[in-house]
Amino acid sequence: MYALVALFNHDLEIQIEDIWNDLETANISYYAKEVKDRVPHITLASYSEIHVEALIKYIKENYNNMKSIPINFQSIGSFLHSNG
Repeated sequence: MYALVALFNHDLEIQIEDIWNDLETANISYYAKEVKDRVPHITLASYSEIHVEALIKYIKENYNNMKSIPINFQSIGSFLHSNG
């Protein structure tokens, strides 16, 4: 399986990890611990098969000069009781 993900800057990543830890401490969600080395991210796309080199080429040609993009969350969800 392949996924194209967007990562957050370090400060926001730490804030999200703090929330994950609070949820775990309160016995609400263990989502962050279900997969080793999980980091906060946004999944943009997932694929069972993909031509990796073609995707990398496309991204470099179209997004290489973008350091970040603004995002606005209209709602926030969580994968409670997911298994990875």
